[in-house]
Amino acid sequence: MRVIAALVPALQPVVRNLLDFANGGGCGPGITALIGRTLASADEQAAIYAMGRTAPGRYLHRPGGVVCDEATCVLCATGGLGHKVTQAPAGSSYHEYGRACDFVLLEWGKVTKSTDETDDPAWQAFGRRVMEMAETVPGLCWGGNWSRPDGAHVELHPAGLGCRDAWRLGEKQATT
Repeated sequence: MRVIAALVPALQPVVRNLLDFANGGGCGPGITALIGRTLASADEQAAIYAMGRTAPGRYLHRPGGVVCDEATCVLCATGGLGHKVTQAPAGSSYHEYGRACDFVLLEWGKVTKSTDETDDPAWQAFGRRVMEMAETVPGLCWGGNWSRPDGAHVELHPAGLGCRDAWRLGEKQATT
């Protein structure tokens, strides 16, 4: 789903602000932003998690969009399935709870900005904006700061939960 209204109310103005920032030139000339994904069902998350594991994943090695050499790439699954798309199985993604949004950056109208090239100036500007907002929005997290960066991902943690605690949110909601 790519609908802002599907997100929890506290995340909606953050997403609008980031879109306005990027589309207003904040990420550089010719850069525009779109929503890539907001809410996902458990089945959708399971399908995304399977990519690069038991289903075809991404086949491009990020720098320069060069086709990945499976024999030497540490991100590639064996058997020609390509790169894994997410580390979050069903039940452990904030997308399932309306607390995460993925963005797409376009350069002059074409998808050319890879989500894990956080050394890219457009993604750096995007990340700086997220971190500025995090100073006043408790629980806001940018995936570009993770050990396996995901510059397109922004999530909002409930009080007391961290990046890897989405499953706790699911358990909490199931018991209330």
